[in-house]
Amino acid sequence: MLIKELNSREQSRSVLKESNLERLKITLSYLSYLKLQGTIEERTFEVLVKYACSLFLENEVEEKIESALERKLMPFFDSCFLNATEALFMD
Repeated sequence: MLIKELNSREQSRSVLKESNLERLKITLSYLSYLKLQGTIEERTFEVLVKYACSLFLENEVEEKIESALERKLMPFFDSCFLNATEALFMD
């Protein structure tokens, strides 16, 4: 059960990672369009690009930390749950 759940979560993360990258591409493309049209100035463009990239990096780091914690903690929680369940039914 744990392996199925981890595989499912890994697939979900893969979709989110692709989505995160796609959103960054779309945002940067739109900002470039606005700059070329003269809607935003160079300095505004630079600030917005830095902000969009920082959000992207924040999401990527968060995902990696969450994934690492889950890989380490899920087996522990499963064993605790299994031990508690066994103790309940053995009594």
